[in-house]
Amino acid sequence: MALPTRVQQFIVNDTFQFRPGFLEQPLYGYTNLKGGPHRPNVSEILFEWFDSVNFLKNRKRLIPFVSFVAHILTFAFAFVFFSSLLTPKYVVFLLLFVLFQGTFYNTFWFHRYCSHRAFTFRSLFFAKFFLWTNPFFFREESYAIAHYIHHQQPDMAGDPYGPHLGWLGSYLAIESIQKINTSISEEQYGYLIKRVSHIGFKAVNYKSFQRSGSIEHPGYFILRSFFAQLFYTCFFWFIGGFSAVVTWYASVAVTFFLVRDFNWRGHGGFGSIFNKSKISLPKNQAFYGYLAAEWHKNHHKYPMSANNGFFSNQLDLACQFIKFLRNIGIISNFIDSNHLSMRASLVRQKNFVASYVSK
Repeated sequence: MALPTRVQQFIVNDTFQFRPGFLEQPLYGYTNLKGGPHRPNVSEILFEWFDSVNFLKNRKRLIPFVSFVAHILTFAFAFVFFSSLLTPKYVVFLLLFVLFQGTFYNTFWFHRYCSHRAFTFRSLFFAKFFLWTNPFFFREESYAIAHYIHHQQPDMAGDPYGPHLGWLGSYLAIESIQKINTSISEEQYGYLIKRVSHIGFKAVNYKSFQRSGSIEHPGYFILRSFFAQLFYTCFFWFIGGFSAVVTWYASVAVTFFLVRDFNWRGHGGFGSIFNKSKISLPKNQAFYGYLAAEWHKNHHKYPMSANNGFFSNQLDLACQFIKFLRNIGIISNFIDSNHLSMRASLVRQKNFVASYVSK
């Protein structure tokens, strides 16, 4: 069932109580001389990224390094796919796999559940199912915590990703934003645990967190990630052999490329360069809207909503999946802010008509 309107309005306006200090500040800093967001140059971006994956210098960087290596390995499968399997049949399979991963794991799992808790599973068992079948070698805590901060101050100084970083800086921010600040107090760490407790993994104690830089035990993350890869490899080998496995991992490469691209393009892209205000520029883009239900302008207005497709031409497959799981008893409740959006739209229309008539 959907939550009552009064509860929805309270949650939708949640400010998350987060500050950039929960993450390590990038080496080039957050702000420029005028107090605005710093726009790093290419050398600053690459130096920051290398520091984020240099596990020889700091063992806390090991998981970001392994995650990036896994991302690069998927490009090897993409190369094989585009050089050997580029037929109509396999192109259709690739597109369907990208749609599946973008909608059900990026948006449904990472974005609306792990980050925004837009719905509630009836049992934590179901959350653990998605946790153990996550096809991306990327920790949920890294996505969720940085995303909390992003919503508090999008495209402003302290936002851990976005168009102010440029395309390359935004693309490589996946590794950089994994640097949780291990200097936070034990009380602050307890708050972080609460914010990710719904995801389904067991948090390590404060001392272990300071050593590893990870809320989830690194060994647990590696174990479940390899389980997911083994599961998908065996499944696709069984149904289609080597070609099916290659197509699946090529689609993982394409999907994660688009995930990295989205933080820049979904917030204005090139247009953000000319944005002189401090107002976020999230956009409703048909490509990402239909591919992954990311109607991003709607999402930034109502971040806790499980439904982002507020208009008839905005299909939201992730929300339809949430409603289906609610109907069969896997999800107990969810937040749908569509009626709040429609109410705001009617108010704007009335104000426009009133101002026009008064002239």
